Amino acid sequence: MSNTLVRRPQRRKALEEADMFAGSQLCLARKSRKMSQERLGEHLSVSFQQVQKYEKGKNRMTPGILAAAADVLGVSPAFFFKNTDGQSAEPTVETLQLATLMASKDALELNALFARIDDPKLRHHIIGCMRQVVEAFAPRLDRSNGFQGKIESGLPFRNA
Repeated sequence: MSNTLVRRPQRRKALEEADMFAGSQLCLARKSRKMSQERLGEHLSVSFQQVQKYEKGKNRMTPGILAAAADVLGVSPAFFFKNTDGQSAEPTVETLQLATLMASKDALELNALFARIDDPKLRHHIIGCMRQVVEAFAPRLDRSNGFQGKIESGLPFRNA
């Protein structure tokens, strides 16, 4: 009988998928913080090439690297793992940014006022007007008020 370890293809595939998911989450969190791979690598004491390999799922992150990355990027370690329905075990950075925005006094007032409008056509026109305002002023908002450069779903998000 041989002492060689026989790897099961299904298990290896699951591990590779988990590495790819963790890497894509690392990339998502890093980009949302507008951090370069080089800068993240400095925080993790690895090269930017190693960060690239982590993000592509080519190299597996150790528990220590995962914990350090979570700390640097402001997410919990669970952010890097899927739950049973295939989603991140933690909310995405974009979800957290949206939740922060929606908790602001202005957003709450805007939503309360919008909720009082019963006419669907009027609601549709108001949304169209808001899109035009955002598109017209997004470059100015981006530079002067700390909004991130990309408008997601028509909503500018403030830096967390």
